[in-house]
Amino acid sequence: MDINETLHSIAEVAVTLVGFAAVFRAFRGQKIDPHSGPRVLGVIEIGLFLVLLCYLPSALLTAGVSDGAVYRGLSGVAALYWIRWVVIALSISRVRQPTPVIYGVFSVLAAALTAAGAANALGALARPGFVYLGIAVATLAQVGLTFLAQFRAESVVAEPSSL
Repeated sequence: MDINETLHSIAEVAVTLVGFAAVFRAFRGQKIDPHSGPRVLGVIEIGLFLVLLCYLPSALLTAGVSDGAVYRGLSGVAALYWIRWVVIALSISRVRQPTPVIYGVFSVLAAALTAAGAANALGALARPGFVYLGIAVATLAQVGLTFLAQFRAESVVAEPSSL
């Protein structure tokens, strides 16, 4: 299985998580926790961004762009994107006390993704395709963690009304 096939499989999983998050949001309506909005939007936004990151290399490679340029360039795009999420996660953790564990994990993972993307974009790492694949897998893990946190929050909110 080559890198692009693996990226396509990652995109399929991301689309599934995005779809489930949207369905949870649609069916819960106004009965959701006010803090769950950023989590749902996070799953949807990061998941869609991941789908773009997974399918774009195939299109660029088909257009004749070299492997190194594709994976290094898109790693730079991912690094810029993750800088934004580092700031968001840190601002949420400063506002909400006590800080939920998911935001701490999110901050650390987003910072690591930013560093890996920047290092790959600058050519500091060998085998840019595999580093890019690692960034995609870690981003999928982030989407999954955020989805699980959202699912847990939704089930905690739903329990008191069922009693």
